Amino acid sequence: MGLLIYPYLILAFYLTKKSFKWARSDGKPGWHYGLPVGVLLFAVVMWDWIPTYLSHRSLCMQHGGITIHKTIDQWQAENPGIAETLIADSEAKDFREDGVRKRNLNQRFVSESISKKHFMGIRSRTWQVRDRETGELIVSYANYEHGLMNNFAGESTGDRDYKFWLMFGTGSCSEKRINQKFDFIEIEKQLRNLGS
Repeated sequence: MGLLIYPYLILAFYLTKKSFKWARSDGKPGWHYGLPVGVLLFAVVMWDWIPTYLSHRSLCMQHGGITIHKTIDQWQAENPGIAETLIADSEAKDFREDGVRKRNLNQRFVSESISKKHFMGIRSRTWQVRDRETGELIVSYANYEHGLMNNFAGESTGDRDYKFWLMFGTGSCSEKRINQKFDFIEIEKQLRNLGS
């Protein structure tokens, strides 16, 4: 369907407008004919906005933002004397392991970045710091977006790339949760520099 969406929307708008005029010429309020015709014609291509919006909202509310699985003080109490021996890995490079992008922060902690696709094309991006020795998560931050085409990455999601209305209400999680990413970055920095 792709680019045919735009001519279809123009036609739908035109037919809806004509329906309003037709109703008025029959002596009825314009919405009597115009509203049903408009809803039907626009629903043919825009049907997926409501489930996308509701799915995005649910994911953001349930899983979005920062989660502190264990505080730095708790970790240090469970691992006495180890924090002082850690050296920040200032020249760490990204590597992939089991489909996850990772970067060593020091001898004990690794930062991970995970991307996933969800229902209705919504994508999540999760950043987390894990204790490499025990496998325990220390802190994580998740964000959800509509998953439309990322022009810089050259990824395509098919017809959804042309459905601009899917961006309304389904961008990144709320500003409050986005600001929590700065909290995550600060905790990640503290974990990297524990022994310094």
